[in-house]
Amino acid sequence: MRKLLYILVMLAGVLYACGDKNSFEIKGTIDGAANKKMVVQRTDNGVWVNIDSIETDGDGKFAYHGAAPAFPEIYRLEYNGRYAYFPIDSLDHIELKADTANFDTGYTLTGSDNAIWLTEVNRKVQALSGKAADSQDYVKTKRELTERLLKDPSSIVAYYTVEKIVDGHRLFDPSNAADLKIIGAVATGYGTFREGNPLTKYMEAEYMAGMRMQPRNASPSDTIHANQIGYFDIALKDAGGKVRKLSDVAVSGKVVLLNFTTYAAKESPEFNRILADINKKYSSRGFSIYQVGYDASEFSWRDAAKNLPWTAVFDPAGAQSKNLVNYNVGSLPAIFIIDRNGTIAERVMDLNELEISVARHI
Repeated sequence: MRKLLYILVMLAGVLYACGDKNSFEIKGTIDGAANKKMVVQRTDNGVWVNIDSIETDGDGKFAYHGAAPAFPEIYRLEYNGRYAYFPIDSLDHIELKADTANFDTGYTLTGSDNAIWLTEVNRKVQALSGKAADSQDYVKTKRELTERLLKDPSSIVAYYTVEKIVDGHRLFDPSNAADLKIIGAVATGYGTFREGNPLTKYMEAEYMAGMRMQPRNASPSDTIHANQIGYFDIALKDAGGKVRKLSDVAVSGKVVLLNFTTYAAKESPEFNRILADINKKYSSRGFSIYQVGYDASEFSWRDAAKNLPWTAVFDPAGAQSKNLVNYNVGSLPAIFIIDRNGTIAERVMDLNELEISVARHI
């Protein structure tokens, strides 16, 4: 009987581990909150909804596992009408520490870079309460928050930052031209790297709504351009075995078409013909192509790539490549335009508009 019980316990552990591998975790300690109930919430079309309830133990400790979200999200814990927000990106394991007196203002997060970043955002924003928007401290803090989010504008914490409220007012006000630029940078980041994420449409709509609030005679400097977003470097071998970096092609003053593709697709010959025509037309005007191949056979790819008049490299990591993750590529071909400043200006979604997209950056 004891042996059977041991087997059942072991089996339960295995089943728990298997069921847990596709979930995130939020755990922690709430000082002074022994045996207290909290509610886990997430947003649904902009409305916070309850997804589960949890209870702390006698020491104020808790742990919750939830299904990994399809896209990075902001969740929150509700305790006595106060909220602690935390970011989740897939299988994150986040730890929260707080106390009952300062549950919504004094909590800290660890476990991921985004969690630490969000904690820092909260600390800085809370320090702005009661200060005038034109005060030295307010302006300095806002500049620091802006500089940080522009380093990763497609992050869930960048979204969280531009949506923050200070004393009942938006920290980044869509009706303010300068603030709208920052909101636009996040919208562009999501549009470039977070295709399919519901927040992408939300940020685009918020930016367009802010544009409609601007004076009709607003100058171009009052609008946001996609070229605020940098690019991720790539270093892969060409058909001759030489490592070719994207950064060596996207030098200052060059316009680069970055293409992720597979030569095995039946549309590939026609697509490469279009690229050849564009390359021939604009190469003398500072235009280059950097093409990343994802064919099943490297030998076949090399045979097709060796005579191409542009930089073609092969990614042996295939579908598991970090390059595909960095650029949020879910299908091939995927095309980006890097402008003369060395930053991503556009993600081309319509192949019929490809040459038009290139031409506007030449």
